[in-house]
Amino acid sequence: MRIIDCHAHIASFDFLPKSFFNARSQTVTRQLGFPEQNIDRVKELLFGLLNDTDADIWIEEKRNAGIEKSVLLVIDFGLAFDDVLPIQELTDKCIKIVQKNPHSFIPFFGIDPRRGLYGVTLFEQAITAGFKGLKLYPPCGFSPSDPSLFPYYKLCELQQIPVLIHTGPSSSLLSFKGCLPSDTDDAARMFPKVNFILGHAGVVNYKEASLMAQYRSNIYLDLSGFQCHIANDELYKALHYHLKSKVGRQLLFGTDWPIHRLANSQKQCVALLKEALHKVEAKPKEIDDIFYGNAAEILNLRKLVKK
Repeated sequence: MRIIDCHAHIASFDFLPKSFFNARSQTVTRQLGFPEQNIDRVKELLFGLLNDTDADIWIEEKRNAGIEKSVLLVIDFGLAFDDVLPIQELTDKCIKIVQKNPHSFIPFFGIDPRRGLYGVTLFEQAITAGFKGLKLYPPCGFSPSDPSLFPYYKLCELQQIPVLIHTGPSSSLLSFKGCLPSDTDDAARMFPKVNFILGHAGVVNYKEASLMAQYRSNIYLDLSGFQCHIANDELYKALHYHLKSKVGRQLLFGTDWPIHRLANSQKQCVALLKEALHKVEAKPKEIDDIFYGNAAEILNLRKLVKK
């Protein structure tokens, strides 16, 4: 079976700021029910995940998992956190990693639209350099349907490349405004030729996301973060709901590497989702499409473009 991971990051503080993970350690400590004095140990474990600056560990895990390609997402945290590299430096680092592994990664350029015309210029340059999509992170302080993003969406329409937008909770330091699936609705309606991937929406606020996918054929839902929803059976409920709603052609496999690296290897992530899909009686064609076919189409790996 061929596999595309449509949602992953470089496991490095160059790409994921330390302040972001400081806050995440507090959240994880509470979620696990640990006493507050255990936070330093949790922080140590989380910081230990970000030791793969050149993606060498990731490449090996991908190979063992049978993952053919991974969408490498670069997030522009520059207007939300101080401890980040300049966006141009991040872009250059990403390009070097992709050039070293040209058949393994599909890079998506991250931008905060509040950078104005400078950001649009950077995005144009990134497309020329080989970036194949746009990554947006609304918790930094903007709406995915804000008119400031329209020049970016026009470029995506022109270049026939997709947009991946974070949905759901984020760092406790950031706002959750703009993070509901419906916050992308205006953008998807006004740019019907652009394919919008809602990150995590396959398992977070999944009923609202599924409804959007039913009515907007250019809305896709990635399942990254599904690892958190297995224990309480929410993953099975979400998958069953999507398949019954006939949006299986708009579901995408994603690991959110390295966020769940502490609990699951890439190989385990593939096995867990495959097992869950069998449990909800997904058809073989639906499983193949979720792991590969749906992503291959919108990433133009089959030379097909949604009209």
